[in-house]
Parts: sequence; C-alpha cells; structure tokens
Amino acid sequence: MTPQQRKRHLLRTALKLIEERGYVQFNFRELSAEAKVSIGSLYRLFPTKEHLLTTLWGEHIQRMHESYQVFENFGLTDKEQIICSACWPFLRQKLSARSFVIEMIGANHQMFDELSDQSKAELEAQFNAVLQKRFNQFARAVKSGALNPDDGKIRTAIKQLTLISRGAVMIQQHVFVPPSTFQLAEIIEACDLILSQLEWRSDASRVDARRIELALRTTCDVAAQQSD
Repeated sequence: MTPQQRKRHLLRTALKLIEERGYVQFNFRELSAEAKVSIGSLYRLFPTKEHLLTTLWGEHIQRMHESYQVFENFGLTDKEQIICSACWPFLRQKLSARSFVIEMIGANHQMFDELSDQSKAELEAQFNAVLQKRFNQFARAVKSGALNPDDGKIRTAIKQLTLISRGAVMIQQHVFVPPSTFQLAEIIEACDLILSQLEWRSDASRVDARRIELALRTTCDVAAQQSD
C-alpha cells in the first residue's frame, strides 16, 4: 500500500468510526486497529486528531470546489449552475451518507469547541471560501448581463438558497424522515422558485431539471470515485 493509498484508507476508516462513535469519543488507537495500520504510520500521516479532521473537511471542500468548476462545462446557464451548487450537498449526502459527518462539522458545537483556535480558523476559512464561490456565481451572472444587479434581492436569494441547501442535508439525515421522502427534483424546483424572484434576462432564465440532474450526478460520481 502506497502512502497515498494508506492515507485514503485511514480517512475512510476515520469517517466510519466518527459516524459510529462521534468525533470526541473516537481515538487513534482504535483507528489504528480498525484500519490495520501501525500507530507510528498513523501519526506520521496525521500528527493529531485535529489534523485528521481538518484534512477530511479540506478534501470535502476541495471536491465541492471542483464540482462547482465542472458545472461550467455542461453548457448550463448561470441560473442552472447556481441551482447545481445549492443541490450538490443534498445529492452528495444522499449517495454517500458518511459525507454527512463532514457536512455537519460546523453544526456540532461539541466537536467544534474541542478544536484549537488555529483549527477553528482553518475550518472557518474553508467554509467561507465556499460561500464566496456562491457569491461569485451571482457576480458572474450580473457581469454577463444575465441577472439584474439588485443587491438586496440577491442577498435574500442567497440566504434562502442556503436554507434550502443546508436544510435538505439535515432532513435527509433525520431519523423520523424516510430517505425517499424528498427527491432531488423537489430540491431543484425549490431553488428555481427562489431564483425566479430575481430579474433574469429571458435567455438566461430557463431551467432544465434533466440537465441539472445529469450535471449533479456526474460530479457526485466523480467525487465518490475520488473518495475510494
């Protein structure tokens, strides 16, 4: 097993243990035993639990950034690309339940409060980079003339999209809500309704749900392969 393969193997095993036991409870000795990797090799790759956690989060964010970039290669309108970005976390979590562990780092106060100030700052900076990417999508649409530059309405739309995006991930994991209750098509429709409140140029206002689903499923498949 190469060092890179060992690292991937340890990250997958760590996700499994964090999901089962929680971040605070799981430790490197059980990770070493579960992954069948020596404790020395483990510490050489990840000096601390915090380093491992920030690596997991960083890779998750990197895949999200790469997916956003790929959306631009599907011939989608700016509006459709924004919808893809909002729906990606829902579909990613639906296809890979373990990604929920990483998605919810910011919502787990116990986990977050256990981290050092430096690790908190790193995680926050990575999260803010995702938010900036969403702002940049709207800015590009405005610059191209596809979207009317109404700052107030755009800020409201971004807030509403964030509620839909994060809420969809949470409800998908809810113990009393069957996984099949909400479908991707419904999340796409909700995002479209939010964006339809804005003033789009006529040729930039179309939304083809089939094209969006294809782009989303393709990028999620790629992200899943990179995780293996």
